[in-house]
Amino acid sequence: MKTASTSAKALIAMIVMSAGLSTMALSAQAAPQGHAPAAAAHAQYGVEAGRKIEARIQDIKDRLADGKHSGRISRAEGSRLTTSLNSIVSLKRQYERSGRGLSQPEINTLNTKLDILSGKVRVQGHYNNRR
Repeated sequence: MKTASTSAKALIAMIVMSAGLSTMALSAQAAPQGHAPAAAAHAQYGVEAGRKIEARIQDIKDRLADGKHSGRISRAEGSRLTTSLNSIVSLKRQYERSGRGLSQPEINTLNTKLDILSGKVRVQGHYNNRR
């Protein structure tokens, strides 16, 4: 019995493997340029990164609003930090207008600028809280 079961499993494995190879061959023929899958993956990565950056922007906006409302961030400092945030949002829109999604260097630039601004919002909120 074990031999028949083992033979059946081996046969099924060979069928599955050959079907997988056929599918890969067909997909290679369907996209002869070879760039379509890579471009689609890049676009998807750019879209996902864009969503994460958008969430970070919204988080900073919320923290700024909370800090201004509670008095931890002064009106002048809040205005300065909001201007910095708006310039990052403007840069993100400029990158997105290219029509190809966000590239890795663009994502890195935006994340670096958001890291710096986030740190300033955190420090400013703590600093004014001690007064």
